[in-house]
Amino acid sequence: GLITACDDTSQRLTTGEVEKLVAAWRGRHPLFGPLFAQRLLLCASWPVPIQPPVPGHAAGAPPILVLGTAADPRTPLVGSQHSAENLASARLLTWEGAGHGAYPRTPCVTDATDAFLLQAQLPAIGTVCPP
Repeated sequence: GLITACDDTSQRLTTGEVEKLVAAWRGRHPLFGPLFAQRLLLCASWPVPIQPPVPGHAAGAPPILVLGTAADPRTPLVGSQHSAENLASARLLTWEGAGHGAYPRTPCVTDATDAFLLQAQLPAIGTVCPP
């Protein structure tokens, strides 16, 4: 969403800069170029993060369930894997499906996530849910 897109960069473009991109992208990418260039204005008024996120292992944090989707165009599986590996109390649940977001797409993902949310039970290490 908007928050993810805007927080992923500290660069904010002015209206003039976007107008130049619209013109350039119209020639190089006539079908969607102008639209995607205009979408850059959505973050123009979004505050720039003051400090980058502090990397760490979240030592002492309660159990964390990380959901990853094999073919997620918005948050690739490698990012979920990296997050789970770098958080001391995290467990990765992988869904072999496609699309953004795994919950509540299948009974496997739903059951495991509900067990975590309602009973604080993490799925077994290496759990992979079918599409």
